[in-house]
Amino acid sequence: MPSRGWLLAAILSMLSVGVSVGLAAFLTRPAPAPVPLATVPPGPDREAIGAEARRLEARLRRAPEVAEDWKALGRAYTGLGRYMDAVGAYLEAEKLNPRDPEVRAALGQLSEIARRSGRHEDAIQGR
Repeated sequence: MPSRGWLLAAILSMLSVGVSVGLAAFLTRPAPAPVPLATVPPGPDREAIGAEARRLEARLRRAPEVAEDWKALGRAYTGLGRYMDAVGAYLEAEKLNPRDPEVRAALGQLSEIARRSGRHEDAIQGR
């Protein structure tokens, strides 16, 4: 009959192996794919967003002091996947309303997209 010390050592050994395997599985699992800001696939919705973007561009040429229109244009450009244009629109909105949390959040998301795509320096410089 095995002694208690031997039994305790066997249990601790198995527990150690189990924890090690579990930790290794946790640490080596692949990271989930990043989810970009929503872009709209080709189709009627994308065409409607493109038309809205053109309408907002024309309106902003006449009245560039409306921060809400710049934000709406930023959202439209984002939906179209025109991220650099979206950055520009949100920067215009930020000039008009520097403390707008929606603008700051959108710029943060766009910065992350630019970083992941290797275009972060371009985004910072507004290119």
